[in-house]
Amino acid sequence: MMARAAARYELLLINLWSLVLILIVSLVDAWPARVVLGLPFLLFFPGYVLVASLLPRRSDLEAGERLALSVGLSVIITSGMGLILSVAWEIRLYPILVGLTAFVAVLSVVGWYRRRKVAEEDWPVSILSLLLGDRGPHNVLESILSVLLVLAVVGGGATLAYAVVNPRAGEAFTEFYLLGAEDLPGELAAGEHLTVTMGIVNHEREVMTYTIEPLMGQYSLPPIGPIALGDGEKWEGEVTVVPAQPSARTRLTEPVAVPVGEGAAPVTALKVESALALEAGDRILIGEEVALVQSIEGNTVMLEAGARADHPSGEGVVELQRAEFRLFENRGVGDGGATSLGLWVGKDRLCARVRHEGPDPAGYQIDVRVSGGQGGGPVAVSATGPADQPAGEVWAPELVYPFSEMNEVRLTLHSGDQVLYEASEPAPYPSVYVWLAVT
Repeated sequence: MMARAAARYELLLINLWSLVLILIVSLVDAWPARVVLGLPFLLFFPGYVLVASLLPRRSDLEAGERLALSVGLSVIITSGMGLILSVAWEIRLYPILVGLTAFVAVLSVVGWYRRRKVAEEDWPVSILSLLLGDRGPHNVLESILSVLLVLAVVGGGATLAYAVVNPRAGEAFTEFYLLGAEDLPGELAAGEHLTVTMGIVNHEREVMTYTIEPLMGQYSLPPIGPIALGDGEKWEGEVTVVPAQPSARTRLTEPVAVPVGEGAAPVTALKVESALALEAGDRILIGEEVALVQSIEGNTVMLEAGARADHPSGEGVVELQRAEFRLFENRGVGDGGATSLGLWVGKDRLCARVRHEGPDPAGYQIDVRVSGGQGGGPVAVSATGPADQPAGEVWAPELVYPFSEMNEVRLTLHSGDQVLYEASEPAPYPSVYVWLAVT
């Protein structure tokens, strides 16, 4: 009688088990319960209901064969669903839970419908009956072997199950991109608008608030934001910059003749009419060729990589202006978020926007410790704001440190003796830019 009762209600119990697992995962942070309920859910139920729908008769399979096939098919189904999610979306806990629950529910209905057409005496032995040895002494050895097989397969798939039921958070990052950069004009008149379409995608595993700060040369323009995004959400919008000053312009006083032949070096020195408006680090346009200024000696401009094309005397040399867009991450810090901190970390500098929100004036200090730089030990820099910053005022310090591709920046924000925010930033924050010749 136990075998028949278990076989009658086992599909219903499997679905109730699945619903209980969803409730525990959603409402209770109980890791042991997740593992205990999640292992059968991932490594047995999907395959078992599939076998039950395809082979509803006891005579179709031996109990041990049915058990082994259920476990093997479950591993394949769970892995296949993970593969589909990774291509169509991403592997996350709730999509897998919902997907497998729906799969189990649909196949349970199919299995129940097909089992109704089978004589009750030919119903398959349920897993409960098999584990309790309800089939009689002559099948004890088969039951033991079946249980050992289940334990072996479950042990092999435990890592997969744990990763799905209790996934580790992946790398947290933010996408920041510029659309249609190849179609932007390379030349713009001072006072004209340059409008670009930018996008932000939040992969920080939490709700984030962003601000885009445009810069034209070294001058900050009005920021865009705040832009609040949940995890996985995307924003796209137009950002406009207006260059105010024309680019520095001069002309070649001597032609540039690049040597030809194997091993010929590019020309690194340019003679120009005036180099007063140029400086080391400028990016310049020589005719249609772009070069980087390494140093200035009188009216001679030394190039970092050298010119690689011929240029006649009198050809124009134009300073290119950099329109940069920095993405600041904003957060409330201190007691009840009484201070708003906007942060952008670059390879050679850190920019902060500290807004005091409290009722009484306050003073702030930022300490930065940079490690992992090239050729030297850690570097410490700091900045101190006004002693009595009133509510609503913004303090915008910029801290410069040695350039490196591999800096790790440790930031601490103080207000008096209280530490409001402390974090380590191992990589630069997002920034994009375009170069313009401004007439």
